[in-house]
Amino acid sequence: MKHFVINLERRSDRLEWWKEQNDYIKNYTVFNAFDGKGASYEQVLKMGFDVNKSWRDPKHGTRLTDGEVGCFISHYMLWKICSEQNEPFFISEDDILTPEDEYNIAKSYINDYDFVYIGQVDAHSDRAEDIDDLVYAPAYPLNLSSYVLTPKAAKLLLSSNVHKNIIPADEYVPRVMKAGIIPWCAIKNSEVVGYVNTSDVSYGGLNTEGTNVSPFNCFKTHVLTVGTDLSQMEALNISSNVFDINVKNLGHGVDWQGNSMNNMGGGHKINLVKPYLETLPEDDIVLFTDGYDTFFSSGLDEILKRYFEFKKEIVIGAEKYCWPDESLSNQFDLSQDYPYLNSGTYIGTVRELKSILSKPIQDDDDDQLYLQLQYLQGNYSVGLDHGQYIFMTMDEENLVIKNNDTYNSKVRTYGCLVHGNGGYTAKQHFNKLFRQISSPEPPLYIKNYGKFDIIHDDMLLIDFMTKDQCDRLIEISDNHGGWEPLPGDKFPAYEIRMRELGLWDELERHWVNEIYPVIEDYWHPLKMYGLRDAFTMRYSLDTQTSLNNHHDASLVTGSVKLNDDYEGAKLIFPRQGVTNDVAEVGQCILFPGQVTHGHYCDELKSGVKYSLTMWTSRYDGDVN
Repeated sequence: MKHFVINLERRSDRLEWWKEQNDYIKNYTVFNAFDGKGASYEQVLKMGFDVNKSWRDPKHGTRLTDGEVGCFISHYMLWKICSEQNEPFFISEDDILTPEDEYNIAKSYINDYDFVYIGQVDAHSDRAEDIDDLVYAPAYPLNLSSYVLTPKAAKLLLSSNVHKNIIPADEYVPRVMKAGIIPWCAIKNSEVVGYVNTSDVSYGGLNTEGTNVSPFNCFKTHVLTVGTDLSQMEALNISSNVFDINVKNLGHGVDWQGNSMNNMGGGHKINLVKPYLETLPEDDIVLFTDGYDTFFSSGLDEILKRYFEFKKEIVIGAEKYCWPDESLSNQFDLSQDYPYLNSGTYIGTVRELKSILSKPIQDDDDDQLYLQLQYLQGNYSVGLDHGQYIFMTMDEENLVIKNNDTYNSKVRTYGCLVHGNGGYTAKQHFNKLFRQISSPEPPLYIKNYGKFDIIHDDMLLIDFMTKDQCDRLIEISDNHGGWEPLPGDKFPAYEIRMRELGLWDELERHWVNEIYPVIEDYWHPLKMYGLRDAFTMRYSLDTQTSLNNHHDASLVTGSVKLNDDYEGAKLIFPRQGVTNDVAEVGQCILFPGQVTHGHYCDELKSGVKYSLTMWTSRYDGDVN
């Protein structure tokens, strides 16, 4: 029997852990996993695979994730090899310790059973064939982390067309086995142990649960609006250009038949959207926004990410007034700050939108009342954006511009698309917000939204800047000049302080608003005292080429990779066995600075390296 351990080549830490924990397995082959996190949909199609876009997790309602795609393809390729080589395989993922006794049990029964789960969930059965070590045909075997299969089982798993309709491998295998074509079983009371960083979703090909799981990006999105008077669409047009969002105007060249919209009306919008939906694939996504009083404050990728988090097929904007029929108010969730459906913005799958919009509506009927009544029927998978997480409706008191972004102080969220619904004062406030956000300098950092990956014990990886923002910071630093070590520094480096560049205030605000919540959540009950110091660093062959091993005068340090077009000068944490290879340009490594996470940079070989280092105060009043 051949032994395979599935591992991403860039995750050697997992492979080393697997070797240590499963040291009784002497002869094995490392199988390079397919990296679902970094894969494009086009790449998957070229490999001969496709995904089931309509699949939803039966427990959580989530879509197929990039990790689940990578996991399936990795296992599927091993099933093909097993079938071709015509001998049994033991297959393990690299984040699992398989007890030796359970491994031996599985091997001993492979002549009687074609598939043996070693690590799995809920190993019980209603059938009477259970024996001392095994559960025959287990009821809910939802863990494909460690198993033994024969070529017969491999051929059976390959016999369907599932590679053209991928679902999670954990779900697919028991569906095939429960057909009863071959004998299969599970180890009773399995005691497999998972890798300590099972919340680390940067693995991609496997280990799909965690704090930052993302759906596989296979969904085509269509952004629609209706604007028959093009002169009133300035805010939407400008903002969509800023965020490179292609908006299709279904109202272009159309005579408006939906009333003046000063009172009830707008059914014409629905009647323009409905036939367009008929031209689109059922699993595509449509984002609709009113044309005259909306603007984007985030890109489409962020909108989609937030939409998927709702785990609903349709998400519709919500507002604080029940209009146009106040008698419906008690049918909505009045515990919410923004309880009532607002029809000016929504997003959903073509399939579900066609369903909820199937009832006829006259052009001069009210589109908001129409959608409210459809929503209240409860026959659709619809969520309202009560928290203004995607769609921000007008609230003159609480909707403001903060940190060059749209912010609602009541629900304390930054939104993605602003709708200026309401009367004259609402429109005035909408125009004020748009003027504020459309004119300032572009920000230097991106919002984090509390997301992070765990790369090692007490080491986090977060998105901090885009590549363009990194290039801008490098340009600002080089144009300023004056790279030099700080006087008296025991570990001198060629640096420029962010205060000196005039960029301190924006950086400090970003840490307070975006980074502190991540740190204080992960290292609870730690409380932050402030940002102590921050500086850009430069390594070049004619100046500084390395940095000795040291600790930081910092409670928690952040290190951002600003470029990658150089060789050497790698940031290394010898105690943890981690390097900044785990980070992409613009990502920030967060780690405790003072004791446990000493680090150094090895010798620069070519090019020029830039980075941004940020130190936080160790106690109240600790400033540089």
